[in-house]
Amino acid sequence: MRCRLVWFGRLSVVVSIVERLVPDELWELFQWVVPEVPSRPRGGGRRRHGDREVLAAIVFVATLGCTW
Repeated sequence: MRCRLVWFGRLSVVVSIVERLVPDELWELFQWVVPEVPSRPRGGGRRRHGDREVLAAIVFVATLGCTW
């Protein structure tokens, strides 16, 4: 398993956790069911979270049984 760390303080820890919870093989399979990013012509609304990070959060909650 390769681990890529991005050194931006706490973000380095988040990247390693996301890659550990969602390895590249799982992410490649999951991309088939991820819908396209909707266009926001006016740029309104909240900024979208990364799909891989959201999947990692779902896997984390599902495997640990903690509340969302």
